[in-house]
Amino acid sequence: MVLLLLRQIILLQFILSSTRNKFDLLSFSSSSSSSSSIVAVEAITNGNSRPSVTSSMTYATPTTPTTTESVVESKGNHDDNEDKHNNDDDIDENVNENTTLLQAARTKTRTRIFNEMYQKISKGKGFIAALDQSGGSTPKALQAYGMNPSTDNYEDGTDSMYDAVHKMRTRIITNPSFNGDKVIGAILFENTMNRQIDGLPTCQYLWERKGIVPFLKIDRGLLPFDKSNNDSSVQFMNYIPKSELTNVLKKAITDTNGVLFGTKARSVIINGKYPTQIQQLVQQQFAVARLVLQEGLVPILEPEIDIHAPDKELCEELLCAALLVELDKLHSLGAVKEEKYFKASGVYKKWNKQVMIKLSLPRKGNQYSDVMNHPCCLRVIVLSGGYKQKEACDKLSTINFSNIYKMWDGDDDKSNSGRRSTSNSNIMIASFSRAFVEGLQHAMSNDEFTVCLSKSIDVIYCASTCTTQTDQSD
Repeated sequence: MVLLLLRQIILLQFILSSTRNKFDLLSFSSSSSSSSSIVAVEAITNGNSRPSVTSSMTYATPTTPTTTESVVESKGNHDDNEDKHNNDDDIDENVNENTTLLQAARTKTRTRIFNEMYQKISKGKGFIAALDQSGGSTPKALQAYGMNPSTDNYEDGTDSMYDAVHKMRTRIITNPSFNGDKVIGAILFENTMNRQIDGLPTCQYLWERKGIVPFLKIDRGLLPFDKSNNDSSVQFMNYIPKSELTNVLKKAITDTNGVLFGTKARSVIINGKYPTQIQQLVQQQFAVARLVLQEGLVPILEPEIDIHAPDKELCEELLCAALLVELDKLHSLGAVKEEKYFKASGVYKKWNKQVMIKLSLPRKGNQYSDVMNHPCCLRVIVLSGGYKQKEACDKLSTINFSNIYKMWDGDDDKSNSGRRSTSNSNIMIASFSRAFVEGLQHAMSNDEFTVCLSKSIDVIYCASTCTTQTDQSD
């Protein structure tokens, strides 16, 4: 309500000023209706840029009114034309002044929204739902949901398929049990982000209606892995040109009206045979992360380890070492050279140095403790990686319980034995995809759907917060 009131006040001031100066203000719209219209608030583009909050409000460039009166005035003497030229200068000054006002207001709003999201992700209890199945994985997701192209009127790889999966995600997102009390974040596929739910862009709906922090999947899939080739240990991300990625990020911030918090990019480790390749995979992840940080977003790095890797524990050790090297670099150098873009608040100063990391469930519970406690790691989240929901939750619960209960061996004060640590740095939270939607079926009634979804949310929440159903009822 405060944001809406602020926008209305600013808009009213803008209209009054524009009317006095014969400035043609267009109405609010989802996209520009004229080739001459420009976005009212633009990103700062001086070297490394951090975009300010954008809006769907557009305005026309200053033009001479095309009325009969203006045509007559244009036939006046030289002095009249000179006076008109001076008036145009006044119009330009007022336009610039109002644009600056809008930009400052929206930058302040973006700061407030980001701070709220930052607090929720860094300190909130709950988990992150992964609803980011891409074009390649969507057919299997729909099949698991009980849908079939031949009977449900869609075709794999076409817009009709994306329509079908958006209906599935909409049913999940709009369900009363899917809310910010237990689901603190949601990762979306770009196609989902570009669509609407109940008349609002998906990201806005998640944050404004549900209190859930939105993330965007930005990778373009994986490079092929030749199983017959014994000279490879990893699957790198497909190459994304820097300019393309930057444009995607800027557009995403604009299209979500500034409520997008972060991104996610995935690559895969197959085995630990070639440690150098694992280092290179992590370096690629951080290279992408730096570009994301430069745009004022928080990246989730997902260097997944295949749960069937023959030397999974070795892979985890190599990955942990590589992550710490890159986190140290980020800590010492940051993502950008110009700190002035991050002076708006205490949280802004951290924007260019903090990342989130999404990992496969480790064999050793404390494998990534140094990563979790690193100042550049905002939070560690875990994927189900092919495990069924119960097995994934059991493994996550075991890891979290082993990490938060500290046995103070050798401490003279035995009262500390078994002390429970409540720090989020000791807890991994879930970011499940298949395990999250497990059991949901297209043919379910709304009541059946709600019961199944609520049960999944409760179980994953408990594993992510080291609580039990009894704890929740208390």
